[in-house]
Amino acid sequence: MAKFLLNTAFVEEDFFSDSRLIAIGSALKGHSLCWWINQLFGLNFVREPEMDICIHEGKILTGSGGTLFDEMPEEVKRKYHFPVYRHALPYFDAAIYLYANRCSVKKLIPELKHADYLLLMQYASYLEPEQDFSFNLAEVNGIAWTSELEITSLKSRRNLII
Repeated sequence: MAKFLLNTAFVEEDFFSDSRLIAIGSALKGHSLCWWINQLFGLNFVREPEMDICIHEGKILTGSGGTLFDEMPEEVKRKYHFPVYRHALPYFDAAIYLYANRCSVKKLIPELKHADYLLLMQYASYLEPEQDFSFNLAEVNGIAWTSELEITSLKSRRNLII
């Protein structure tokens, strides 16, 4: 039987083409940060729970002996849920995503240790100049810093693909 390997390079290239990624440092909760951004920039960030990113981590426990009636050990995994907020762009199939980068002790993008949120703008070159609010994020109460990142330099960028 032939084995097939899923080539994710095309999916990754398509998802991140013409995109900008901004790291945000903020102590605000996700819904509060979205409210401030919505108010200041006239956007409509909405959390869609089915888009949340869930990362499973753990190992399978093996039993040591036992009888026929002992329960089989179950796979022990921790689940980390990272909320995703989305602002749909009205004139084509693209969006602006706000990802929570932190869930208790786990990071969505581990190499970004200090970032609390990540803002991904798809098709950034098509956004109107007045909609390019990336440089005005410092106006939001509760944002301490922002930094634009090079997406290709991130090792775990696949975690952002929805």
